[in-house]
Amino acid sequence: MTKNLDWIKEQKKVELHRHLEGAIPVQKFWDLIQKKKIDVGYSQFDQVKSDLQIEGPMQSLKDVLKAFTVVQKYFVNFELVAELVKSAFEQAYSEGIRHLEFRFSPEYMASLHQLDWDKLMQTLVDVQSQFQNQHADFKSGYIAIVSRFYGLDSAQRTVDFAINWKDHLIGFDFADDEIQYPSKDFLPYAKQVHQIGLPLTVHTGEGTPPEYIREVLETFEPKRLGHATTLIQDEKLVEYCLQKNICIESCPTSNYITQVVPDLKNHPIKALFEKGVEVTLNTDDPTPFVCTLDSEWQVALDEIGLSKDDLLKMNQTALKHSFI
Repeated sequence: MTKNLDWIKEQKKVELHRHLEGAIPVQKFWDLIQKKKIDVGYSQFDQVKSDLQIEGPMQSLKDVLKAFTVVQKYFVNFELVAELVKSAFEQAYSEGIRHLEFRFSPEYMASLHQLDWDKLMQTLVDVQSQFQNQHADFKSGYIAIVSRFYGLDSAQRTVDFAINWKDHLIGFDFADDEIQYPSKDFLPYAKQVHQIGLPLTVHTGEGTPPEYIREVLETFEPKRLGHATTLIQDEKLVEYCLQKNICIESCPTSNYITQVVPDLKNHPIKALFEKGVEVTLNTDDPTPFVCTLDSEWQVALDEIGLSKDDLLKMNQTALKHSFI
Protein backbone atom coordinates (compact mmCIF):
# COMPACT_ATOMS: atom_id res chain seq x y z
CA MET A 1 0.00 0.00 0.00
CA THR A 2 2.83 2.39 0.84
CA LYS A 3 4.42 1.70 -2.51
CA ASN A 4 1.12 2.48 -4.24
CA LEU A 5 0.72 5.67 -2.26
CA ASP A 6 4.16 6.90 -3.28
CA TRP A 7 3.35 6.14 -6.90
CA ILE A 8 -0.03 7.87 -6.64
CA LYS A 9 1.50 11.03 -5.20
CA GLU A 10 3.97 11.19 -8.09
CA GLN A 11 1.20 11.36 -10.69
CA LYS A 12 0.03 14.64 -12.22
CA LYS A 13 -3.70 14.24 -12.00
CA VAL A 14 -6.77 15.53 -13.81
CA GLU A 15 -10.12 16.03 -12.08
CA LEU A 16 -13.37 16.86 -13.82
CA HIS A 17 -15.94 16.58 -11.01
CA ARG A 18 -15.13 18.52 -7.85
CA HIS A 19 -17.63 20.90 -6.26
CA LEU A 20 -15.96 24.09 -5.10
CA GLU A 21 -18.24 24.40 -2.09
CA GLY A 22 -17.40 20.85 -1.03
CA ALA A 23 -13.65 21.19 -1.51
CA ILE A 24 -12.69 23.71 1.17
CA PRO A 25 -10.51 22.08 3.88
CA VAL A 26 -12.04 21.79 7.36
CA GLN A 27 -8.91 23.41 8.81
CA LYS A 28 -9.60 26.55 6.77
CA PHE A 29 -13.04 26.97 8.30
CA TRP A 30 -11.56 26.59 11.76
CA ASP A 31 -8.76 29.07 11.00
CA LEU A 32 -11.33 31.70 10.06
CA ILE A 33 -13.18 31.11 13.32
CA GLN A 34 -9.93 31.37 15.29
CA LYS A 35 -9.05 34.62 13.55
CA LYS A 36 -12.53 35.84 14.53
CA LYS A 37 -13.31 36.62 10.90
CA ILE A 38 -16.61 34.82 11.31
CA ASP A 39 -18.82 33.50 14.10
CA VAL A 40 -20.95 30.50 13.17
CA GLY A 41 -21.43 29.16 16.68
CA TYR A 42 -18.43 26.84 17.04
CA SER A 43 -15.95 26.94 19.90
CA GLN A 44 -14.00 23.72 19.20
CA PHE A 45 -12.40 22.22 16.10
CA ASP A 46 -14.12 18.87 16.69
CA GLN A 47 -17.51 20.58 16.40
CA VAL A 48 -16.62 21.96 12.99
CA LYS A 49 -15.18 18.65 11.87
CA SER A 50 -18.22 16.70 13.07
CA ASP A 51 -20.66 18.89 11.15
CA LEU A 52 -18.58 19.12 7.96
CA GLN A 53 -17.41 15.54 7.57
CA ILE A 54 -19.40 12.34 7.12
CA GLU A 55 -17.52 9.40 8.59
CA GLY A 56 -18.95 6.34 6.86
CA PRO A 57 -22.15 5.42 4.98
CA MET A 58 -24.95 7.84 5.71
CA GLN A 59 -28.48 6.93 6.66
CA SER A 60 -30.14 9.66 4.62
CA LEU A 61 -29.44 12.59 2.35
CA LYS A 62 -29.97 14.89 5.34
CA ASP A 63 -26.45 14.06 6.55
CA VAL A 64 -24.94 15.53 3.40
CA LEU A 65 -27.30 18.49 3.37
CA LYS A 66 -26.30 19.31 6.95
CA ALA A 67 -22.64 19.59 5.96
CA PHE A 68 -23.48 21.90 3.07
CA THR A 69 -25.71 24.05 5.26
CA VAL A 70 -22.68 24.67 7.50
CA VAL A 71 -20.44 25.57 4.54
CA GLN A 72 -22.98 28.04 3.21
CA LYS A 73 -22.74 30.10 6.41
CA TYR A 74 -19.15 31.02 5.61
CA PHE A 75 -19.87 32.83 2.34
CA VAL A 76 -20.46 36.09 4.20
CA ASN A 77 -18.53 38.56 2.07
CA PHE A 78 -16.17 38.58 -0.88
CA GLU A 79 -13.02 38.73 1.25
CA LEU A 80 -14.00 35.47 2.95
CA VAL A 81 -15.08 33.92 -0.34
CA ALA A 82 -11.63 34.68 -1.76
CA GLU A 83 -9.89 33.07 1.23
CA LEU A 84 -12.05 29.97 1.06
CA VAL A 85 -11.70 29.52 -2.68
CA LYS A 86 -7.94 30.01 -2.53
CA SER A 87 -7.70 27.26 0.09
CA ALA A 88 -9.70 24.94 -2.19
CA PHE A 89 -7.20 25.53 -5.00
CA GLU A 90 -4.29 24.95 -2.64
CA GLN A 91 -5.78 21.70 -1.40
CA ALA A 92 -6.31 20.40 -4.93
CA TYR A 93 -2.75 21.31 -5.91
CA SER A 94 -1.40 19.47 -2.85
CA GLU A 95 -3.09 16.31 -4.17
CA GLY A 96 -1.07 16.47 -7.38
CA ILE A 97 -3.98 17.82 -9.41
CA ARG A 98 -2.63 19.91 -12.27
CA HIS A 99 -5.73 20.11 -14.46
CA LEU A 100 -8.89 20.92 -12.51
CA GLU A 101 -12.50 21.74 -13.20
CA PHE A 102 -14.30 23.37 -10.28
CA ARG A 103 -18.09 23.45 -10.45
CA PHE A 104 -20.22 25.69 -8.27
CA SER A 105 -23.78 26.85 -7.77
CA PRO A 106 -24.01 30.67 -7.70
CA GLU A 107 -27.44 30.43 -6.08
CA TYR A 108 -26.08 28.27 -3.27
CA MET A 109 -22.97 30.38 -2.69
CA ALA A 110 -24.73 33.74 -2.81
CA SER A 111 -28.25 33.24 -1.48
CA LEU A 112 -27.81 33.02 2.31
CA HIS A 113 -25.96 36.33 2.63
CA GLN A 114 -27.45 37.88 -0.51
CA LEU A 115 -24.15 38.33 -2.31
CA ASP A 116 -24.13 39.91 -5.75
CA TRP A 117 -23.62 37.13 -8.30
CA ASP A 118 -21.42 39.17 -10.62
CA LYS A 119 -19.14 40.30 -7.80
CA LEU A 120 -19.02 36.69 -6.62
CA MET A 121 -17.90 35.51 -10.05
CA GLN A 122 -15.31 38.26 -10.32
CA THR A 123 -13.91 37.11 -6.98
CA LEU A 124 -13.68 33.53 -8.25
CA VAL A 125 -11.98 34.68 -11.45
CA ASP A 126 -9.48 36.81 -9.53
CA VAL A 127 -8.51 33.93 -7.20
CA GLN A 128 -8.18 31.56 -10.15
CA SER A 129 -6.01 33.99 -12.09
CA GLN A 130 -3.72 34.68 -9.14
CA PHE A 131 -3.31 30.99 -8.39
CA GLN A 132 -2.52 30.07 -11.98
CA ASN A 133 -0.01 32.92 -12.22
CA GLN A 134 1.77 31.43 -9.20
CA HIS A 135 1.67 27.87 -10.58
CA ALA A 136 2.63 27.68 -14.24
CA ASP A 137 2.00 23.92 -14.31
CA PHE A 138 -1.64 24.28 -13.27
CA LYS A 139 -4.79 24.80 -15.37
CA SER A 140 -8.34 25.23 -14.13
CA GLY A 141 -11.83 26.16 -15.21
CA TYR A 142 -15.24 26.89 -13.68
CA ILE A 143 -18.54 25.14 -14.41
CA ALA A 144 -21.78 26.86 -13.35
CA ILE A 145 -24.44 24.67 -11.76
CA VAL A 146 -28.21 24.89 -11.72
CA SER A 147 -29.22 23.55 -8.29
CA ARG A 148 -32.57 22.01 -9.21
CA PHE A 149 -34.10 22.34 -5.74
CA TYR A 150 -33.96 26.15 -5.96
CA GLY A 151 -36.57 25.98 -8.72
CA LEU A 152 -37.08 27.18 -12.27
CA ASP A 153 -36.65 30.90 -11.60
CA SER A 154 -33.23 30.15 -10.17
CA ALA A 155 -32.44 28.03 -13.20
CA GLN A 156 -33.17 30.97 -15.48
CA ARG A 157 -31.04 33.29 -13.31
CA THR A 158 -28.19 30.81 -13.53
CA VAL A 159 -28.46 30.61 -17.31
CA ASP A 160 -28.50 34.42 -17.54
CA PHE A 161 -25.45 34.46 -15.28
CA ALA A 162 -23.71 31.98 -17.58
CA ILE A 163 -24.51 34.12 -20.60
CA ASN A 164 -22.93 37.15 -18.90
CA TRP A 165 -19.85 35.20 -17.82
CA LYS A 166 -19.50 32.71 -20.68
CA ASP A 167 -15.94 33.86 -21.41
CA HIS A 168 -14.93 32.83 -17.86
CA LEU A 169 -16.87 29.55 -17.72
CA ILE A 170 -15.93 26.29 -19.41
CA GLY A 171 -19.22 24.43 -18.98
CA PHE A 172 -22.62 24.10 -17.36
CA ASP A 173 -24.22 21.51 -15.08
CA PHE A 174 -27.61 20.51 -13.68
CA ALA A 175 -27.38 18.93 -10.21
CA ASP A 176 -29.45 17.70 -7.24
CA ASP A 177 -32.53 15.50 -6.90
CA GLU A 178 -33.75 14.46 -10.36
CA ILE A 179 -36.76 12.58 -8.97
CA GLN A 180 -38.42 15.47 -7.19
CA TYR A 181 -37.14 17.93 -9.81
CA PRO A 182 -37.35 16.02 -13.12
CA SER A 183 -35.06 16.81 -16.03
CA LYS A 184 -37.91 17.60 -18.43
CA ASP A 185 -38.71 20.71 -16.38
CA PHE A 186 -35.19 22.03 -16.95
CA LEU A 187 -34.84 21.21 -20.64
CA PRO A 188 -35.57 24.80 -21.83
CA TYR A 189 -32.59 26.02 -19.82
CA ALA A 190 -30.32 23.33 -21.25
CA LYS A 191 -31.30 24.48 -24.73
CA GLN A 192 -30.33 28.06 -23.86
CA VAL A 193 -26.93 26.85 -22.67
CA HIS A 194 -26.40 25.01 -25.96
CA GLN A 195 -27.18 28.25 -27.79
CA ILE A 196 -24.30 30.07 -26.10
CA GLY A 197 -21.91 27.23 -26.82
CA LEU A 198 -21.16 25.97 -23.31
CA PRO A 199 -20.79 22.18 -23.11
CA LEU A 200 -23.06 20.30 -20.71
CA THR A 201 -22.41 17.81 -17.97
CA VAL A 202 -25.43 16.58 -16.00
CA HIS A 203 -25.82 14.86 -12.63
CA THR A 204 -27.93 11.82 -13.40
CA GLY A 205 -28.28 8.17 -12.48
CA GLU A 206 -26.91 8.79 -8.99
CA GLY A 207 -28.80 5.79 -7.72
CA THR A 208 -31.83 6.58 -9.88
CA PRO A 209 -32.99 4.06 -12.51
CA PRO A 210 -31.38 4.03 -15.99
CA GLU A 211 -34.48 5.69 -17.48
CA TYR A 212 -33.36 8.95 -15.90
CA ILE A 213 -30.02 8.69 -17.67
CA ARG A 214 -31.76 7.89 -20.96
CA GLU A 215 -33.93 11.01 -20.72
CA VAL A 216 -30.90 13.22 -20.05
CA LEU A 217 -28.89 11.68 -22.91
CA GLU A 218 -31.70 11.97 -25.44
CA THR A 219 -32.92 15.46 -24.55
CA PHE A 220 -30.07 17.41 -22.90
CA GLU A 221 -27.39 16.08 -25.26
CA PRO A 222 -24.60 16.29 -22.65
CA LYS A 223 -20.96 15.54 -23.38
CA ARG A 224 -20.46 14.08 -19.91
CA LEU A 225 -22.52 12.52 -17.12
CA GLY A 226 -21.96 13.00 -13.40
CA HIS A 227 -22.10 9.72 -11.43
CA ALA A 228 -24.38 7.61 -13.69
CA THR A 229 -24.01 4.67 -11.30
CA THR A 230 -26.96 2.80 -12.83
CA LEU A 231 -25.78 3.12 -16.43
CA ILE A 232 -24.30 -0.38 -16.24
CA GLN A 233 -27.79 -1.84 -15.77
CA ASP A 234 -28.85 -0.96 -19.33
CA GLU A 235 -26.75 -2.45 -22.15
CA LYS A 236 -28.39 -0.24 -24.77
CA LEU A 237 -27.46 2.86 -22.80
CA VAL A 238 -23.91 1.62 -22.43
CA GLU A 239 -23.77 1.13 -26.20
CA TYR A 240 -25.19 4.62 -26.71
CA CYS A 241 -22.42 6.11 -24.57
CA LEU A 242 -19.84 4.16 -26.54
CA GLN A 243 -21.23 5.39 -29.85
CA LYS A 244 -21.55 9.01 -28.73
CA ASN A 245 -18.25 9.03 -26.83
CA ILE A 246 -19.99 10.14 -23.62
CA CYS A 247 -17.65 10.51 -20.64
CA ILE A 248 -18.68 9.36 -17.16
CA GLU A 249 -17.48 11.36 -14.13
CA SER A 250 -17.31 8.59 -11.55
CA CYS A 251 -17.03 9.37 -7.82
CA PRO A 252 -16.68 6.07 -5.92
CA THR A 253 -16.30 7.25 -2.31
CA SER A 254 -19.16 9.71 -2.70
CA ASN A 255 -21.36 6.95 -4.13
CA TYR A 256 -20.52 4.66 -1.21
CA ILE A 257 -21.07 7.33 1.46
CA THR A 258 -24.44 8.27 -0.04
CA GLN A 259 -25.19 4.55 -0.44
CA VAL A 260 -26.14 4.72 -4.10
CA VAL A 261 -23.72 1.78 -4.32
CA PRO A 262 -23.66 -0.69 -1.41
CA ASP A 263 -19.90 -1.23 -1.37
CA LEU A 264 -16.78 -0.09 -3.21
CA LYS A 265 -15.80 -3.58 -4.32
CA ASN A 266 -18.77 -3.68 -6.70
CA HIS A 267 -18.68 -0.07 -7.87
CA PRO A 268 -19.69 0.04 -11.57
CA ILE A 269 -16.63 2.06 -12.67
CA LYS A 270 -14.64 -1.11 -13.33
CA ALA A 271 -17.36 -2.84 -15.34
CA LEU A 272 -17.91 0.30 -17.42
CA PHE A 273 -14.19 0.66 -18.02
CA GLU A 274 -13.93 -2.96 -19.13
CA LYS A 275 -16.74 -2.38 -21.64
CA GLY A 276 -14.76 0.50 -23.14
CA VAL A 277 -16.84 3.37 -21.75
CA GLU A 278 -14.90 6.59 -21.21
CA VAL A 279 -14.77 6.80 -17.41
CA THR A 280 -12.86 9.12 -15.08
CA LEU A 281 -12.07 9.13 -11.37
CA ASN A 282 -13.19 12.07 -9.21
CA THR A 283 -13.82 13.15 -5.60
CA ASP A 284 -17.17 14.99 -5.96
CA ASP A 285 -17.05 16.71 -2.53
CA PRO A 286 -13.77 15.85 -0.80
CA THR A 287 -14.50 17.66 2.46
CA PRO A 288 -17.80 16.03 3.54
CA PHE A 289 -16.81 12.68 2.05
CA VAL A 290 -13.36 12.81 3.70
CA CYS A 291 -11.43 11.92 0.57
CA THR A 292 -8.80 13.28 -1.79
CA LEU A 293 -8.03 12.39 -5.38
CA ASP A 294 -5.01 10.52 -3.97
CA SER A 295 -7.28 8.44 -1.75
CA GLU A 296 -9.69 7.82 -4.65
CA TRP A 297 -6.81 6.40 -6.67
CA GLN A 298 -5.90 4.25 -3.64
CA VAL A 299 -9.47 3.01 -3.34
CA ALA A 300 -9.53 2.21 -7.04
CA LEU A 301 -6.43 0.04 -6.66
CA ASP A 302 -7.15 -1.61 -3.33
CA GLU A 303 -10.95 -1.89 -3.23
CA ILE A 304 -12.29 -1.71 -6.77
CA GLY A 305 -9.54 -3.77 -8.36
CA LEU A 306 -8.35 -1.40 -11.07
CA SER A 307 -4.68 -1.47 -12.10
CA LYS A 308 -2.13 1.33 -12.28
CA ASP A 309 -2.37 1.22 -16.08
CA ASP A 310 -6.16 1.54 -15.80
CA LEU A 311 -5.80 4.66 -13.65
CA LEU A 312 -3.29 6.23 -16.00
CA LYS A 313 -5.66 5.60 -18.89
CA MET A 314 -8.54 7.16 -16.95
CA ASN A 315 -6.38 10.17 -16.21
CA GLN A 316 -5.71 10.62 -19.92
CA THR A 317 -9.42 10.15 -20.60
CA ALA A 318 -10.17 12.97 -18.18
CA LEU A 319 -7.70 15.23 -19.97
CA LYS A 320 -9.23 14.35 -23.33
CA HIS A 321 -12.79 15.10 -22.16
CA SER A 322 -11.98 18.22 -20.16
CA PHE A 323 -13.92 21.34 -21.06
CA ILE A 324 -10.86 23.53 -20.44
